[in-house]
Amino acid sequence: MGLDLKNLEMLLYCKQKNIKFGKVLTLGRQENLIDKNFLQSKNPKLYNSLANINEKYADKIIIELGAKKVYSIDKSTYEKASLTHDLNAMPPKKIHNKFDLVLDFGTLEHTFHYTMALKHAMMCIKRGGHFLCSTPANNCCGHGFWQTSPELFFAVFCEKNGFKLKQLFITETNPFSSWYSYNLKTLPNSLTTRWKCPANSVSPFYVMALAQRVSIKKIFNTVPQQQCYIQMWKKRKIKFFQKQERNSIFRKIKTICINIKIYKTLFQAKQKVLDLKSIIFFWLAKPSKNQIYLREIGQELKTK
Repeated sequence: MGLDLKNLEMLLYCKQKNIKFGKVLTLGRQENLIDKNFLQSKNPKLYNSLANINEKYADKIIIELGAKKVYSIDKSTYEKASLTHDLNAMPPKKIHNKFDLVLDFGTLEHTFHYTMALKHAMMCIKRGGHFLCSTPANNCCGHGFWQTSPELFFAVFCEKNGFKLKQLFITETNPFSSWYSYNLKTLPNSLTTRWKCPANSVSPFYVMALAQRVSIKKIFNTVPQQQCYIQMWKKRKIKFFQKQERNSIFRKIKTICINIKIYKTLFQAKQKVLDLKSIIFFWLAKPSKNQIYLREIGQELKTK
């Protein structure tokens, strides 16, 4: 873990973008890994501007680039870090929301609980501050516990966690290689088909992320998920509800048909009951011979 030429370029990019360095926390004490001969031959102006280019650690170089003070945090004291603390565990409250810039140039991949260590690093950034990392992506098997994907940072540095991802690069580790920037506006759509165009390289390469903390929110209150699966789940959910809706319509139609059939059956039964009732009533109300005779006599008297 340390400041090599690629990471130095990233710091210069941040300086050009007016990122405030101010109070800096580095995850692990960053060694000075700059290839001095290469830098002197390719960019003598920059080489001459760095008075502390020969220092063992990068603290003074970071101060030259604009930091007021540089702190470091590490589990061990062997590199004489400012704070001795295991990043796998919750950081002490005294460093919560305290730093303008948190730097990780190759530490998080060595922590067993990577996401927890990342969360703890994010907690140390004050509102308006930045997180800058450079971490191995491919072809670094055996270097640390983990190799990361660019999508991790897209999922983590989002509004839900109080962050905004400002820049995302991938680049090979050798100093001659090009830089490739992700289009953050179209990234969510491109990630839905991420297996069709994976980032491959013969040599090792870095993922570099720059994010700003825009608000103080509980980090990872919602567990991040991969964008491609979020889209897939949404489509399946829509299909499921459409199917449910269709089934619901069919059930309603079926219910109506059944109700009509039942009503028809009941109506027919009612008619039969009424017919039977009429027969019974007619039979019970049938007049006797005497009644007919008296009725006929009555009618004769009336006519007379």
